[in-house]
Amino acid sequence: MLWIAERLPRHSVSSQILWAFLRLFQSGLSIAAAWEDARTGFSLESAYRWVRHLRNDQSRLRASLCRVRAPPPDAGTKNPLCEVLHHWVHALGQDDPISSFHRHLQVDTM
Repeated sequence: MLWIAERLPRHSVSSQILWAFLRLFQSGLSIAAAWEDARTGFSLESAYRWVRHLRNDQSRLRASLCRVRAPPPDAGTKNPLCEVLHHWVHALGQDDPISSFHRHLQVDTM
């Protein structure tokens, strides 16, 4: 099966919208504040669901990212999900690392 990089399988959110939200969340904003600033067009409940899915899949995501590039030095955050996001950017770039993840690894993000 081939994954289309700009759309998350089984989700209606695009990789660009999800990354805009996650970038704000990674910067230290709460889920609600990042959701509000990202203006995703999705409900706040969706934002909480996205974060929950990513938190539940951290080990799988980290293992996949390690196949692309070793983890970066400590990002200085105590939030494990933010560490994964930092690794994501380090491994795949800042523009749209979610679609890069799909293109490189051909696996689902969430």
